[in-house]
Formats: sequence, structure tokens, C-alpha cells
Amino acid sequence: MLREPLALRVARAVNHARSTLEAGFTTARDLGTEGAAYADAGLKQAIDQGIVAGPRLLIASRAIVATGSYGPKGFDPRMQPKRSTPAGLRNLACLHA
Repeated sequence: MLREPLALRVARAVNHARSTLEAGFTTARDLGTEGAAYADAGLKQAIDQGIVAGPRLLIASRAIVATGSYGPKGFDPRMQPKRSTPAGLRNLACLHA
């Protein structure tokens, strides 16, 4: 999925949005775009403007994940992960270890 063209992923999202609405769901929540940048914002606008059918969307756009945990890596050359962890996060991690 992360290596598919963005246009293909958006076309698939439009189809899923319509199917979700037809299944009776009037609101859906998206917790992150899995490397699709802000495509969810465009889909939300298209639904809100009546261009495509779909449920009301609550979107997150780019997902926020903890350093070193799950998250798409290496798919957006504009975004480079920070190599250091702030002291407060290191201390928090130690408390929960």
C-alpha cells in the first residue's frame, strides 16, 4: 500500500467512503494517512462539498507515533526523523519500562 501511487490510493479511498456511507455509517474517524500526506483532508473536503459520497470524516492527516515505534519510514523525502529524544520523553520511557 505504501508504494502505490497516491492517485490510486485516493481513488480507492473514494470507493471505500461511498461503501462506508452505504453501510449506514454517517461518521468515520481516520487516525493517519500511512504516508499519503494530506490526501485525507482532500477527501474530507470533497465529501463536505458534495463532490463524492461519504460519511462525515474526522481526520488526523499525518499520524503521530512514538519514536522507534510503528510508523511508515522512508516514504517522504521532505520529512527526516529527529535522531535525538528529548530528556522528558527518555525519563517518561524509563518510568514505564
